[in-house]
Amino acid sequence: MCQNDFVPIELDEGTPGEFFLEKRGFPEIADKPTDVSILTRLAELSEAYGTQIKVDASGAWIELNR
Repeated sequence: MCQNDFVPIELDEGTPGEFFLEKRGFPEIADKPTDVSILTRLAELSEAYGTQIKVDASGAWIELNR
C-alpha cells in the first residue's frame, strides 16, 4: 500500500505598497483552520471522481492499493 500526503498552501494576495508585485502569489503553508478547510473541500470535490481522501487533525492522505 502506498500513501500520499497533502500540504495545503495559500497564495499571498499581496498588500498594496512598494513590494506588492514581489509578494503577490507567494506560496505559504496554510495555518491550521485554513488547512482543515482546504483539505475538507478537496476531499468533497474528489468524491465525485471516486477518490477518497482521508482527513483528520494531522492532515490528509490517499491510500493507494497497488
